[in-house]
Amino acid sequence: MSRPEPPLDLSGRLEERFRTAGLLAGPVLALAVYALHPGGHPEPARRLLALLVLAISFWVTEAIPLPATALLVSGLAIVTGVAPARAVFQPYADPVIFLFVGSFLLGEAFAKYGLDRRVAALLLGRGGGAWRRVTGIGAASALVSCWLSNTATAAFMTPIAVGLSETGAGAATAGDARGRPVATPLSAALMLMVAYGASIGGMATLVGTPPNLLTAGMIERMAGVPFCLVSVGPDRSETIRLHDPFA
Repeated sequence: MSRPEPPLDLSGRLEERFRTAGLLAGPVLALAVYALHPGGHPEPARRLLALLVLAISFWVTEAIPLPATALLVSGLAIVTGVAPARAVFQPYADPVIFLFVGSFLLGEAFAKYGLDRRVAALLLGRGGGAWRRVTGIGAASALVSCWLSNTATAAFMTPIAVGLSETGAGAATAGDARGRPVATPLSAALMLMVAYGASIGGMATLVGTPPNLLTAGMIERMAGVPFCLVSVGPDRSETIRLHDPFA
C-alpha cells in the first residue's frame, strides 16, 4: 500500500495561492486600467499601459515563469496593435543582448573548466597570515568579477572565504551556548572583502555586471555617444567623459 503524499507546508500553500491570485488578478487589473484610461493617452499607449500592468502583476506574483511573461507581453503587443512585429522584437537583437549572452557563455566556460577557482587559488596562494588572506580574497574577487557577473563571483567566492576563515590563525573555533560558530573579525573581514571585491571588479568592464551594459546602451541610444574610452581634455581641465576615439 503506497503512502499518501505529504501535504504542502504552509509556505508552499501560500506561494501557490499567491501565484493563482496573480494569474487571475493580472488580466483583471489590465482590463481595469484599460477601461479607466488614466492619463488620456492615445489608443496604442492605452493598450501598452494595460500590458505593462499585466506584466508587472505576473512578474511580482510569478504566476508564470518570468521569461514566459516577457514573451507573452511581446506577443500581445503585436496582437493588440501596439506596434508591428519588427519594432517589438528588434530590441531582442540589440548588441547589448548579445554581449549579455557572450558574458554568460564566458562565465559558464570559466565554471566548467575551473578557471575561476584557479585564478582565486593563484592569488590566494597557500597559507599566509590573516592579512594575506583578506587581501587575497578581495583581489581574487575583483579580478574574477571583471569577466564574470559580480553575483556569480560572490556565489563561488563565498565558500572559499568560509574555508579560509576556518583554517589557520584567527579561525572561527569558538561557539555560543548552542554550539553554533561565532563570527570572528577574520571571518567578517573575508566576507566583506568578497562583497567589496566583486562590486569593485564589476565596475571595471561592461560584462562585470548587467547594469553596465544597460547604461552603455542607454547612453548610446539617448545621447548618441558610443561607450568606448575614458579620457580628459588636452589641457586636463575637462572632466572625465565618454567619447568615440575615432570621431
